[in-house]
Amino acid sequence: MESSIEELKAAYRVLNTDYVCLTCEMSFKKGEVFGNPDEVLIDAEMAAKEHRSRNRVSPFHSILMHERNYTGLSEHQQTMIAYSCTSLGNK
Repeated sequence: MESSIEELKAAYRVLNTDYVCLTCEMSFKKGEVFGNPDEVLIDAEMAAKEHRSRNRVSPFHSILMHERNYTGLSEHQQTMIAYSCTSLGNK
């Protein structure tokens, strides 16, 4: 399934009644309440956002999962983004 630009930025998509992580496909059902590590109760959308943050899922990881003909990125651009995501820099 192709992702929209907004979904790629967020690193999750809304699918029926769930917020689904684009990287690992973990889902958070709308209307449910989740606990986070700080013992605060949060809704499904916030749980998806915190999941992305806890797992260091960058929107760039979602972009790199797609084929180059979909993203329009060259192999070199994909490599540079991957290095950037892993903090390797451009050395």
